[in-house]
Amino acid sequence: MRDDRILFKSEPTQERFNLPHQLGTNGHNVDDTLVINKHKLQQNDIVVFASDGLWDNVHDNELEIVWTNNNRAFDTFAVNLANDAKTHALNDAKLSPFMNN
Repeated sequence: MRDDRILFKSEPTQERFNLPHQLGTNGHNVDDTLVINKHKLQQNDIVVFASDGLWDNVHDNELEIVWTNNNRAFDTFAVNLANDAKTHALNDAKLSPFMNN
């Protein structure tokens, strides 16, 4: 993120719907599934690494809102983002990013 906005988001890689590539020693050749993206970071850029547990349940704009609502404090941002993902996952009425796949 830069200036409170998502600058780049990688595309998920999947074998097929709802079966993401697994990196590790059991299974596929890492070279076949690994995607490398390079970006020049600037001072104060924020890099968010997360699993599908977050990205399947929190829209990009919601992540930006959580960041700014937490006064750009990393500790509360991470906790509140995880809590939002869990709350959204348990809410059957919530239209999630996963539903768009």
